[in-house]
Amino acid sequence: MSDITGVDFVALQVKDHAKAATFYGDTLGLPFVKTWGKMPASEYQAGNLTLAVMQSDAFGLQFAPSSAMVALAVDDV
Repeated sequence: MSDITGVDFVALQVKDHAKAATFYGDTLGLPFVKTWGKMPASEYQAGNLTLAVMQSDAFGLQFAPSSAMVALAVDDV
């Protein structure tokens, strides 16, 4: 039996954390949850899913666009 109880967060790699934070926090209006210490990464709450926005190069990763898609639900468009 698994001890997994759910998804903690989904990490999204970005090239520019400041611009991404403005987009997810200000443009989309997602509630800010926390930063990852002094690293250029932060978390935003999208309903019951936490989106972590992290600047790839600060974590020693080469930025690579993801093929994963996140679809955010809205009441009306």
